[in-house]
This record gives sequence, C-alpha cells and structure tokens, in this order.
Amino acid sequence: YTAGGIVVNRNVSSSMAGAVSLGVASGAGGITLADTAAVMLSGSIGGVVLYTSGGAITQTNALTVSGPLTMTTNSTSGGITLANAGNDFTGTVTIDAGGAGAVSLVDSNALTLGAIPVSGPLTVAAGNGLTVGGAITASSGDISLTASGLNKLLTVSSNVQATTGNVTYVVDNLVHPALTT
Repeated sequence: YTAGGIVVNRNVSSSMAGAVSLGVASGAGGITLADTAAVMLSGSIGGVVLYTSGGAITQTNALTVSGPLTMTTNSTSGGITLANAGNDFTGTVTIDAGGAGAVSLVDSNALTLGAIPVSGPLTVAAGNGLTVGGAITASSGDISLTASGLNKLLTVSSNVQATTGNVTYVVDNLVHPALTT
C-alpha cells in the first residue's frame, strides 16, 4: 500500500496475504493498518504508522520509518519481530503486545521507545544510543535493553519492570543487571 498524504485504513475483518510494503511521502501524512492475521512488513515509510494485528508482526527486509511507529498485537500465538540489523526507526516506537508472543526490535541507529507493555519477553537493541521515554513492562519473561557499541548512551527516564523475569541493560558491550524479581 502506498499513499501520498492520505491515510490508508485496512478493515479489521479482512486479512492481507504476504509482505506489506508501505510508503508515504515524507511529512505527507500517515498510514493506519489493521489485520486479523500475521503480517510481514517491508519498505520505507515517511509518516506516522499505526499497525494492529491479530497475529505476529514480522518483516521480510529492513524497515525504515521516519515518523512515530505504533504497533499492537493481541494474538495469543504471535509477537513482534522487527530484528533486521538494517532497520531505522527515527520516531518514537510504541508497542502494545498483549498476546503471548515475544517482542524483538533492532535499530541500526539511535532509538527512542515510548510505552511498551508486553506479556512475553522483550529484547531491544539500538546501534547508536537508546532512550526509554515510556514505561516498559513484561508480565512474563525478561527485558533486555542494549545500546550497542562503545561510548553509546542508554537513557532510562521511565519505569522498566519484568514481573517474573530479569531486566538487563547492555551498554558499551557490558552487561548490567538492573532488577531481578
């Protein structure tokens, strides 16, 4: 789906097959998608994205998003896996994964996280600094937040809590256990 300044809505009762490539002209608006099944994302997006899935959210190739990205999945069988080393999310990433799946997010550059409530484990890695601006909670499983490379900053300004697991910060390639529950 490609849109130049218009919002593309996908009916929740329908299901898309295969990879979904998204594109919006820079600063020209946004995309809103909803689907009842698992979907693989691919492409470059120059706007705001809100994606809701009844299944897993994955990717086929590197994903570039130059605006805020919000993803929601309530599937009991799928999480969110956007772990391509070439990903670049320049806006704040907010995730709500109320299903049973794990969440894995990788960004090749700096990454800012908004609120992220997950029911499974959460793994986030950023190549040039990581900022936690919203509360992050995992009701089961561990939380691992990584600012990759030497002299990179990991800034945490909100609560990070794993109800039944551990919270681990990795900065300058060194592991720093933060909380064991």
